[in-house]
Amino acid sequence: GPAGSGKSTVCRKLLSRSLGIRLSISTTTRSPRGKEQNGREYYFVSAEEFKDRVEQGRFIEWAEFNGNYYGTERLNIDLAKAGQEDLLLDIDVQGVKQLKKFFLSRLVVLFIFPPSFRALEHRLRLRATESEEDIQKRLSIARKEIEQLPAASIDEVLQFVSGVDIRRRGANGVQSDVTFRGSSFEQVLILINGIRMNDSQTGHNSLNIAVNLD
Repeated sequence: GPAGSGKSTVCRKLLSRSLGIRLSISTTTRSPRGKEQNGREYYFVSAEEFKDRVEQGRFIEWAEFNGNYYGTERLNIDLAKAGQEDLLLDIDVQGVKQLKKFFLSRLVVLFIFPPSFRALEHRLRLRATESEEDIQKRLSIARKEIEQLPAASIDEVLQFVSGVDIRRRGANGVQSDVTFRGSSFEQVLILINGIRMNDSQTGHNSLNIAVNLD
């Protein structure tokens, strides 16, 4: 989902409450922000070093976003396999497209977006980490990403509203009413853990879900 949609918050809460999950640490050429530390939020490298790693085949996905490079190195998968853990990635639409080429049968995609572009802009301004130009670029990118949803093989679209029924429509047109209790973030965590449980029972899972996070 777009910057400001709630991806990082969902990841942090999921990691704090779920066992057997490892967060993939992306490699980037952008500068650290605030209290970010190398090897914790990101691996920070120069553009030259990033390109060298691309040529060496060290990335399973990488993309240019807003003038900087971001990518996921194979080391993340190796560490997850060694620990028999599920790998959680916080990446953009470009990265997801690349992953689908190699890991389709084992990939669950959760696209998170805010209830409106006005809400998204409000969240980006509250972060106070980017210039006006960067905010406008991110909003433009967000619009393009969301426009891709109808063609992105989304199997289910769920709109989360705290404590009320949720209308769920599958790709086959079948509808069902589901009730989630608690905050919107709680509902997302329930959804993700349900998918993981199903995956452990069936041995594989490939699913694309779009979540409107209120």
